[in-house]
Amino acid sequence: RKAGDKGRQGIGTIGEDGDRRQMGATIVMLGAVGVLVDYGMKAEADAKYTDSAGLLSFFAAFYMATSLLTFFMQAAVAKPLLRKVGLGGTMAVLPLVLALNAGLAAVWTRLWTATLARGSQTVLSSSLFRSGYELLYTPIPPLKKRATKALIDIACNRIGYGLGSVVVMAIVATAASPEAATR
Repeated sequence: RKAGDKGRQGIGTIGEDGDRRQMGATIVMLGAVGVLVDYGMKAEADAKYTDSAGLLSFFAAFYMATSLLTFFMQAAVAKPLLRKVGLGGTMAVLPLVLALNAGLAAVWTRLWTATLARGSQTVLSSSLFRSGYELLYTPIPPLKKRATKALIDIACNRIGYGLGSVVVMAIVATAASPEAATR
């Protein structure tokens, strides 16, 4: 089959299956939220660290810590949590924790609250959410699965990144406008 045929088959599968449409919409939203919390953390880090060495140390520690926590969550928490609360409960941890942490960061804007929001999004999306989410593809026949999974995992995620980036650009443009500077 040609790549275009696989893409059309994937779009067809998503179009005819409400569960797949919901998966796609969820991935779009998570991609957009990921961009927003990432920008929030990076803006707070930039405001706190005036030298490049401080920024480099901060981001090195952040990415090391999130990588280790992701490994731990995947290795030690995902399987028991899937058994105990199922797919939906395991996947629900990400939006619940992220909403709580992002809300905290919005109310109390500090580097640590923004880092907590971004860190929880990074760790939970790559561990618990992914552990439940990947199992949602099980009932899809193998020929349809490949094209459908590529569209949802890659295209929907990138659409979410694009939407989140537009929101960030609007926030930055609004904050940088001459009217905002005189307020």
